[in-house]
Amino acid sequence: MTLPNGDSPPLDIYNEFFAVVHALEAASVPYCVVGGLAVSLLARPRATEDIDLLTLPESVEAAAEVIESVGYFESAQPWTFSQSGVTLRRFMKTLGRDYLIIDLMFRDSDDYRAIVSNAGRRQEEAGVVRLIARDDLIAMKRAAGRPQDLADIAALEATADAEPYSSSSRDGTDA
Repeated sequence: MTLPNGDSPPLDIYNEFFAVVHALEAASVPYCVVGGLAVSLLARPRATEDIDLLTLPESVEAAAEVIESVGYFESAQPWTFSQSGVTLRRFMKTLGRDYLIIDLMFRDSDDYRAIVSNAGRRQEEAGVVRLIARDDLIAMKRAAGRPQDLADIAALEATADAEPYSSSSRDGTDA
């Protein structure tokens, strides 16, 4: 489909997210959703421009192959953050002038292995999602300490006793 101005329609993060997650599930690759999408699923919807996933070091190649199988390409050399020791592999999908990024992260440590193994399997309208535990997400965001992370922590703590947002209704209301 082409828009009247000749552009392609934008990539839909919701559809892309579930395409990637379905593919990871089908391939039995261990992962969990972290970052802004995890905040949206655990606390409240919030804008995000990428999909952040955490996997195990021994599963990173399998995860990369799955991500590439749904139309993404590795867009940068992997890099490791000096403070956290987390390695990030960035993937991108383009459509016309639009693009979407997936950041695949891993760290070879017991605490990060525990984060992936503690992830809950959650049934959403579009399928199963392995979602980071709320306390683990708060700890990761506290360690990062950026302004958006601090705002996310406040939202996660404020909604700790509430039912998490469900994508069964994309506007945040339950059907």
